[in-house]
Amino acid sequence: MKTLQLYTNHVSKRESRMVGIIVATALFTFFVLNWGAPAQGFSSADQNAPYTLLAAADSKAAPAKEPAPEKKPEEPQQPAGQSLADKLAPPHDSEEHFVQFMKENRKEDPHYLQERYDRYLHLIENKDVWREKEMRAFLLTPREKFCRKWNLKRAYEHAFLDIGYGVTISGPHLVSRMTSALDIQPGEKVLEIGTGSGYQSAVISYLTDKVYTIEIIDKLAGETDKIYTEVAASGYPEYNNIKRKADDGYYGWEEHGPFDKIIVTCGIDHIPPPLLKQLKVGGSMVIPVGPPGAQIVMKVTKNTDQDGNVVIAREDIYHGQRKVPFVPFTKKGGGTHFNK
Repeated sequence: MKTLQLYTNHVSKRESRMVGIIVATALFTFFVLNWGAPAQGFSSADQNAPYTLLAAADSKAAPAKEPAPEKKPEEPQQPAGQSLADKLAPPHDSEEHFVQFMKENRKEDPHYLQERYDRYLHLIENKDVWREKEMRAFLLTPREKFCRKWNLKRAYEHAFLDIGYGVTISGPHLVSRMTSALDIQPGEKVLEIGTGSGYQSAVISYLTDKVYTIEIIDKLAGETDKIYTEVAASGYPEYNNIKRKADDGYYGWEEHGPFDKIIVTCGIDHIPPPLLKQLKVGGSMVIPVGPPGAQIVMKVTKNTDQDGNVVIAREDIYHGQRKVPFVPFTKKGGGTHFNK
């Protein structure tokens, strides 16, 4: 019994010494890690500043908890660019809702509103418009205001209509397809060559407030200027933003260039170099190209390659399915700009 007791006392003393050594080692390690060096994974550049999380040195180590950042007041969000078409946003879920909205807000004739909505449905079916903004732009533009009295009843037919001086107003399908192909963004500068009746630029004015248009026939330009002024005064102030002049559109409008988008509404057998020069890099132009009476409506995009050389890409907006007979691109003083 005495031998067993001595052995037990000896073991207890040895265990006590071992426990003491373990505790001392743990305390020493704790002080070294917490006071001798910063915690792993954090910068010690400023002990009073919030920690900056760095890459962990050991992916197997438990991730350190980053102190919760102080909440900063939210900065006011800048509103995204919005076109007039999107601001006015006429409903188009039904003819009834559309007509009612336009009667209340624009005081328009229900007869023409019904015809406009019916044509809109055909544009959708024919895939001449496919984005919301162009749909709204078409619905907001009173095409009947830009037609002549002798063909007013045909305002929303799918056809070119005579406006005098040997020229026409393009049909709603063609106007919509060419406009949609350009994908005009709010604030972009757009140049139209061939003002004609004024309808095309009126549509564009709902997509951007920077519209420029050139008409070569002086008398027609004067008539259209009067139409814009009268219609703007009757409740369409957006048409006051359309800058217009009577001149040869072949040479563009250099003082207002360069332009993000250019739309040409008369036929020619080549792309006018002055227009291409006034088109911004990254910009696009829609232009009917081909022999008289049978043009392909091309979308021309201007870019540069890695060496800074200008690169021109061309695309048929009808994908080979259609050629369109446009009035010729005429010169100031007579003749046309066709090379052949």
